[in-house]
Amino acid sequence: MTNKTGGPAFPVSSVKGQTGVSYAGAFGMTLIDYFAGQALPAAIQVLENHDGPFTNGDYASMAYQIAEAMLAERKRRGL
Repeated sequence: MTNKTGGPAFPVSSVKGQTGVSYAGAFGMTLIDYFAGQALPAAIQVLENHDGPFTNGDYASMAYQIAEAMLAERKRRGL
């Protein structure tokens, strides 16, 4: 695993820009960001079923907690 972010979600070896220049490396969101985005609807649903009020930060925090758990499980499985 690259770091606490899980590395890039959709890695590429290089990208050719509109000017024809190639850029090496990975671009885009990290795996933890991707996982958090996927977990956000569930986080909203869980919190909405409890007494609030909740802020957008509460939803985001829960989504990233889920994402961190997903990265930990990937590490545990050796992925």
